[in-house]
Order: sequence, then C-alpha cells, then structure tokens
Amino acid sequence: MDHSSFSTPVWDEKHLKALLRLRQYPVRLIQVEPWQTWIEQRGGLERVLDHLRSNSMHPNQEQILNIILAHPDASARLMGLQAFPPAN
Repeated sequence: MDHSSFSTPVWDEKHLKALLRLRQYPVRLIQVEPWQTWIEQRGGLERVLDHLRSNSMHPNQEQILNIILAHPDASARLMGLQAFPPAN
C-alpha cells in the first residue's frame, strides 16, 4: 500500500485525547487517515504510547501521563487527586 499520498496528521487536542484513550474522545478519531497510517508506521498504538512513556519529561508531567494512561476513563478530578494528593 502506498502511503505517500497521506499527509502528516495534525495532532490537535481532540486527536491527542483520543490517542490517550480519554473516554469522551472515541478511538475512532485516530482510526482514520492520516492518523491511522501515522500510527501504523510507528508500530501501532501500543508502540506509540510506549514511546510517549519513554520520553524524558519533567517528573510531574511523567506522573500525569502515567495516570492518564493507566486510568483513561477516570475523571479529571480523580486524576488530579492521584497526581497531587491533598496534604494531611
């Protein structure tokens, strides 16, 4: 299959949220061109997510990303509490 006709996708907010599997953003948003081909060229969705996990980033950003990936159906409030628990 010739993928040269597909352009590089624009990773706007809704497509990034679909990539991260957030519940209000269906995965079907990235199962169409050009996102599907871009993901396939990088080894599939799990490989793309593994690459995100392995990137060097600030510890807070890494923690938030790991919470989002571990609990994509959780509310933003719950994610915030897990990332920044209240002081006792």
